[in-house]
This record gives sequence, C-alpha cells and structure tokens, in this order.
Amino acid sequence: MLCFLLCLFSDFFPSETATLHKLSDTRVVVNSGNHYIHSSIFNGLTFSSGAGGAIYISSCDHTVVENCIFSRCSSSNGGAMKVSSSESVVNRCCGSFCSAPSTVWTNGGQFSDIIAGKNIFLLSSVFQCPESTVSGAEVSIGIRGSTQEVKNINASSNEGQSYSGILFNGISSSICDYCTFHNCTTRNYVCIVYIGNGAGGLFKNSNIVGNKSPHSSWGVFYAESTTNVDISGCVFIGNTNVLLTTSASAISVKNTWIDHSGTLTYKFSGSINLDGSVSYKSTSLISADFLDMNGCSSLIRVNNPSMNAKNTVAISIFIFSFQIE
Repeated sequence: MLCFLLCLFSDFFPSETATLHKLSDTRVVVNSGNHYIHSSIFNGLTFSSGAGGAIYISSCDHTVVENCIFSRCSSSNGGAMKVSSSESVVNRCCGSFCSAPSTVWTNGGQFSDIIAGKNIFLLSSVFQCPESTVSGAEVSIGIRGSTQEVKNINASSNEGQSYSGILFNGISSSICDYCTFHNCTTRNYVCIVYIGNGAGGLFKNSNIVGNKSPHSSWGVFYAESTTNVDISGCVFIGNTNVLLTTSASAISVKNTWIDHSGTLTYKFSGSINLDGSVSYKSTSLISADFLDMNGCSSLIRVNNPSMNAKNTVAISIFIFSFQIE
C-alpha cells in the first residue's frame, strides 16, 4: 500500500519545467536538464560497475526525486541514487536494505550520494541498510554541497563499517531539523558526521537515540574542520561510547536533554561547549524500546516514570507505509 501526498516539480522550482519520470523497476540515467522522478518503485536494482543503483543523475540543473520507494538497491556508491545537480530535492522517499559495497565516506553511501550547490532532503526515511562484507566505509545518507536543508527524516537500524547515519560534507551552511537517528550501528567510527563544512551548521529539534559507536574516541556525533555546529532542542538517549567528538571544530550544545552513561566528550582539537540549559544525566536512567513498524513508520517508546511533564518528549516519526511482496 502506498500513501502519498503528491507535490509538483513547480512547487520547488516554479520558474522551471522538467522531464517527468514515473517508473517501476527501471534504472533512471540522465545527464543534463531538469528532471522530476516521482511516484515510482525501485526494487532490487543493482548496478555493480558504477554509481546509482536505481537513479544516476549527472551534470543536471534542477532535480526532484519525490514519492519514491527504494528497496534492496545497490551500486558501488549511492546504492539507491547518485545525484549531481545544481539544485536537488529529495522529498517523501523511503529506502530500505540499500547498499554500496565499495563506497568510501567521502563519496556518499548506501542510500544516497547527492552533490548539489543546494540540497533539500525532506520527509524521508532510510532504514536497515546493511554493513558491507567488503572493506569500506559506508555512510547511510551522504550529501555534499554548499547549502543543505534536511528536515523530518528518519535514519534507523542502519549499519556501516565507519559511518551509519548521515554525512554532511563540504557544506558552507546547513540545517538539520526535526530528524530522528536511532539504532544505527557502526563497526569503527560514528553515526552523524559534519566534515569540511566551512561555516558549519545548525542541528535542531532532533532525536539521537540508541546509536552504537564502539570507538574509544570517535563519537556518535562528530565534527571535523567545521567552524561551528550548533546543537539545540535535541534529545540524546541510550547511545553507547563517546557521544560528542571534535577535530579542528567547535560544537555548541544548548536546550538539549542528554542521558548518557559513556564518555560525554572527546576532543582531538577544537572545543565542545554545553551551556547551562543542557540537562545531563551520567547514568542511563532511561531505557528506550525500538518499535520497528511496517515500512517507513518508526516509533521509539521512552520509559522513565520519573520524568515530569515538561521533560517528556514524544519521539516518533511517521512518513508513509509500504509493503513489497
């Protein structure tokens, strides 16, 4: 069953026209112009000799990928999609079990490698992307470019050798808002990565719950060569090992609730500042159950009878449901 709210290409780019694509299990390859790929299902598409298992977009102007499902798609990089465009939008998409066996962290990941001057990534879910059996450094969602807007996305139960959540790379300004990252596991390093981002970014109103990073110094949330990453209005619960790490960067945290039994911060260089508005518990008084729903619907139930009303946070995200037989 598909439950979609359909937008139009013109809702994002009102002065532009685009070539329309509405497909099922057919790989899309385009190399110029404007393109609108919508209301499509891509199931089991594999492109072993290059990037973009289901979608490969190169040297385009404006692209929108909307209301699409990607299941078990694979390529050398960007298991579901590889996008290179002046401006790119991914909206109301769902990806599961996508993989990129030979990718490296600088080039995107299991679900996406998106390179654009302006990136918009909205109302989408990526879950259960598996760790590669080939030595590499996967990241589930890879986005690169100067300006990024990431809102209302859910990355859950993804696995990677080095990075398992989202990579913001080479960004001059970015915002990540109302997102959930839960139960992502990395063999070596981190879950959420900001790297080489110049002016840095805003990370707001998001849930970082139950992610696992085994490394003794690289944190679940990592910033490198970034002027500043401002974290505010977020919830960190039940993450393992180091939580926040910087390298030649600054992380500032405010109005955030942290329940963490491991090491809170680690600095290769740079600074980490938690101001007086941060609520921090150094023992895991809270437990979280991960309820994996059908398709892209996910719910996290937080169990803490002692929480008062003002600290109670409803951690849930519902995008749409699907089932592929």
